Amino acid sequence: VGPRAGIFVNKAGAAERVSTLEALCELEAALARLAAQRASVGQCEAMAKAQRKTRRLADANDPDGYQTANAELHELIYSASGNPVLVEQVRRIRRRLAAYRSRGFDRPGRLAVSADEHAVIVRCIRDGDGAAASDAMRAHINAGGEAMAALVLAADNPPGPPASSPT
Repeated sequence: VGPRAGIFVNKAGAAERVSTLEALCELEAALARLAAQRASVGQCEAMAKAQRKTRRLADANDPDGYQTANAELHELIYSASGNPVLVEQVRRIRRRLAAYRSRGFDRPGRLAVSADEHAVIVRCIRDGDGAAASDAMRAHINAGGEAMAALVLAADNPPGPPASSPT
């Protein structure tokens, strides 16, 4: 093996991770808009059932179960969008952010708020209101992303010893 051969890992900086969150937000909003335009009655029923499951898990304060149900609901929205190219991009971004997203539901009250947001998104999709579905999804991803952005920035700037004050 020659020089500079091997596996290299690029640790993304905070700015790149925040930009990745922005991309996720916009892609998810586009998928929700498309789902509102294209979802079948059966797909809407499946989304409503998945949304009710997220509500039950939020009420039970079950973050692990909620995270799984959340992923299931989002996958149903992706499927209903009918756009596999956008779906693959969202999945790629979600994999890049997985370490940060898993902590997104740790904030007190976030499960209940997220479940409320899901109800709005699913209702907008069911009603065929693409603009409202897009706006609701953007707000949903932004709300979760704010907590994640705080984690990203904290990871890059761990607390150190307190600065000594001049005497």
